[in-house]
Amino acid sequence: MRYLFYCIVLAAVAFLPFHSADRGRGVALSFSAGSQNDFSGIDVSHHQNIIDWQKVVESTPQLEFVYIKATEGATFQDRLFTRNAYLASKAGLKVGGYHVFRTTSSAHKQFENFKRMLSDSHIDLIPMVDANNAGSRYISEARDSLKVLLGLIENHYGVKPMIYVGASGSSLCYKLTGYPIYLRGIGSKKPPQNVVKEKYTLWQFSCTGNIEGIEKEVDLCRFNPEKSLSDILLQNDEIIFKTTENNR
Repeated sequence: MRYLFYCIVLAAVAFLPFHSADRGRGVALSFSAGSQNDFSGIDVSHHQNIIDWQKVVESTPQLEFVYIKATEGATFQDRLFTRNAYLASKAGLKVGGYHVFRTTSSAHKQFENFKRMLSDSHIDLIPMVDANNAGSRYISEARDSLKVLLGLIENHYGVKPMIYVGASGSSLCYKLTGYPIYLRGIGSKKPPQNVVKEKYTLWQFSCTGNIEGIEKEVDLCRFNPEKSLSDILLQNDEIIFKTTENNR
């Protein structure tokens, strides 16, 4: 009887799910079953420190693109943007740059800051503007400023920029139509509703991704089932990377 008992126990253990160190391809195992690899893109900034992009690509073969912080407001420029853009592109990823919108400086100055930072990089994706935590000015005034910035970017690059927005920025962006939406919806099983009128293009579903090659947690996003990489690709080669030794 004891032998039969041990056989039953061993058989049961054999059928338990096996969690190896490689399972999840380096992504934090906090997601629901079957979804831990279901992402196509990430966004990063200097907060992630130095990134080993070759290791990132090797550990996450499903990864197609990355949005990298370039600027914020009228003066801030991310110190790692050029390095990240060069090495991520070299590793085979499609690269985009994003600007964090602030109400404390003019739209024109913010546009010049963003354009200047992107001018030395090869960019594959449509520009993105983070409008989720813009500031505390009156909504109508902030919205007018944001619309000016979006218009300047569109006129320069020939494409409508994507807007990154979640619940905290919904009042600012709700009336803006016709723009691709990068929807923030952390911790929810489905994309949040009624944040914006437009259908989302990308859904940021986690800010705790753990990817080999990136020492800190990272934002993860996936496409709307009706969208794909082609919907966020630039259709021209206006933004060309200028190779310098400092980028290597």
